Amino acid sequence: MRYDPGTKPSLMTTPEVAVLVGLQAAGKTTFYRRRLAATHAHVSKDNWPNARHRQRRQLRVIAEALGEGRNVAVDNTNPSPEEWGPLIVAAKEHGARVVAYWFPPDLTASLDRNARRPGHARVPEIGIHATVKRLRRPRLSDGFDAVHTVTFDDQGGFTVRDQDTADNGGEQPPGFRGHPSGGRAGIVGEARRVRDRYNAAFNAHDIDALLGTVSPGGAFLAPEGMAEGREELRSYLEEFWAAFPDVHTVLLESFDVDDMTVDELVLIGTHKGRYRGPGGRVIPPTGRPLNLRCCYVCTVENGLIISLRMYFDQLELLSQLGVPLP
Repeated sequence: MRYDPGTKPSLMTTPEVAVLVGLQAAGKTTFYRRRLAATHAHVSKDNWPNARHRQRRQLRVIAEALGEGRNVAVDNTNPSPEEWGPLIVAAKEHGARVVAYWFPPDLTASLDRNARRPGHARVPEIGIHATVKRLRRPRLSDGFDAVHTVTFDDQGGFTVRDQDTADNGGEQPPGFRGHPSGGRAGIVGEARRVRDRYNAAFNAHDIDALLGTVSPGGAFLAPEGMAEGREELRSYLEEFWAAFPDVHTVLLESFDVDDMTVDELVLIGTHKGRYRGPGGRVIPPTGRPLNLRCCYVCTVENGLIISLRMYFDQLELLSQLGVPLP
């Protein structure tokens, strides 16, 4: 079994598998060294770059460690259930607890940190862009026992927020129905199902599927203006997708209250076409990346969206696109 130099995994009554989830150059390995190295063995497919079946080898190494009662930290991008699903199964087979450490995506920062890596450690940018398209926030409903969010602090270290744990018994604030993106136990209501279909269609750039979730008289409000009805929304989205042809969202947080959903997202894409921004300002293509936090408030009635309100920092948008601020 391969460990990082100096790692001394601790023996525990119940071993733990820590699954790090985030983009390349998001700080995962640095976080491991500072926070987990003293208690968890380091397992990564990068340890065996020339192995023919790296996934099989990784699972074998994890099984060996858990069989010895040791903690394990799996340090890959692990962007989706396709990657973390087998890790959860392996952990549960050995009676281990599984904890996800979620690194919210900051594409611009990851690309910058990656560019400053030495040549042998640098990841091709196309690989980072491919990962961000598949990246999804882990949930308790995926099988994790806890989900923590990791962010950089202002002192060069990390802040870990205890996002969700199975120990809270799925309790939620009064009036809330489910919290599927956070993974809390609860009923997934109609509003959430409709909102998730809208988001999936947005990421697939499937205009017909998206409009199928919207009421004929639905209203969409964004900093760029208002679209009323399906045809106006179609026009807005097709123009937006033309401006950012690779645009998609990564869900960070979501809360549901009766017929309303509230989502915090990161809007990720590349500015490759003419964009009509807030105030009607037309911005020619800049080729610059977009990594913009935004909030959606959605209201559903009779299985269709009647109101969708989008908010984001307009000055941050202009700054990311390299447009002089007013």
